[in-house]
Amino acid sequence: MSTAAQRQHTDPLLEATIARALAPYIGRVSPQVLATMREGIEEMLTTDELALAMIEQLRDDQHAVPDMSGEGRIDGVEASIEPKRGARGA
Repeated sequence: MSTAAQRQHTDPLLEATIARALAPYIGRVSPQVLATMREGIEEMLTTDELALAMIEQLRDDQHAVPDMSGEGRIDGVEASIEPKRGARGA
């Protein structure tokens, strides 16, 4: 196992992307498998032309990687989500 697989990447965007990709597998696969997955994802994100272009696009759009998921308005104003009239169950 290489040291690259054991360390966190120094680029916060790459680290966040790798962490999100691995999150569903934490606790489900062995640490060795996670390390191998991390190494493969990191290699792909730092060498593949399409992946590099996508990472740069994310870097340019500060809102592309939200701190949390969910629904919200584009202008950032919080609003409650209510069922529309006539919707099933409403």
